[in-house]
Amino acid sequence: MKKLFVFSLLFVVFVGFSSCDGKKDKKSDACDITAFSAGGKSWSVDQTARTITVNFDKGTAVNALSVSIITSEKAIVDPASGSTVDFTTSKKFTVTAEDNKTKKEYTATATVSQQ
Repeated sequence: MKKLFVFSLLFVVFVGFSSCDGKKDKKSDACDITAFSAGGKSWSVDQTARTITVNFDKGTAVNALSVSIITSEKAIVDPASGSTVDFTTSKKFTVTAEDNKTKKEYTATATVSQQ
C-alpha cells in the first residue's frame, strides 16, 4: 500500500510539472537575419527595410560569393548559409521561422565602385 501511495504521488508530481509549461510545445516565429557576410566583408543588415548591403572596391568580382548567414534561433534561410551566390544583381533571401508559417524576405545588394 505504501508503494502504491509513493508511486501515485510521484505520478501526480510528474504530470503536474510536465503540464505547467505550455510554451515548450510552441514553435518560434522568429525569422530575422542577424548577421551576413560574403566576399570577406560583413554586410549591413537593415531589419526595418529588410535590406542587406555592402560596397566593394572597383574591380571586385561579385559573381560567385560564398555567403555566411546567421539567423534567429531555429530559423532557416534560402539560399542557405554556405551557398555561392551571384551578386551582379540583387538577390532575395527568404527566412522561415521554426513554426514554418512566419517568413521574411530580405534583398541583398552588392555595389561595386566605379572609381
